[in-house]
Amino acid sequence: MTVTGKPLTPYSTTPPLVGDVAKLDLVSCDRETPAVEVAKLMQAAQSPAVVVCERGREPAMHVWGVVSAGDIVRAIAAGDPRSSATALARTPVIRIRATQTVREAARVMDAARVTGLLVTDDDGRPRGWLSSADLVAQLASGKDAMP
Repeated sequence: MTVTGKPLTPYSTTPPLVGDVAKLDLVSCDRETPAVEVAKLMQAAQSPAVVVCERGREPAMHVWGVVSAGDIVRAIAAGDPRSSATALARTPVIRIRATQTVREAARVMDAARVTGLLVTDDDGRPRGWLSSADLVAQLASGKDAMP
């Protein structure tokens, strides 16, 4: 079927997976990192969140919390932009496996009232971040996000 000469692409019958939509790179810092440095990391990586880990540990299995852009805004609004990642971070971190569907991720975000999820592999190792903006982009792309 075509409209104005352009073929219509039918929706896929396979639901998109979190791993296909998420940003599969993590930005991390330790708990003592000043808020200003967290903001710089976030901006440099163009990341919606920074994963907070125990000092000296890679994020492999030691994620302590997460700082989102909203957390930075709240620190500025409270007049405390010099606080540390520990003061800014939300815990516990809500996680989703890369092999789960985008629809499942949307349901988890909605139920937890968060705008992002830590993406893990099937063994629980952190692999990336899924933001609400990623879900909006998925829907806007014309691909079916809700089979």
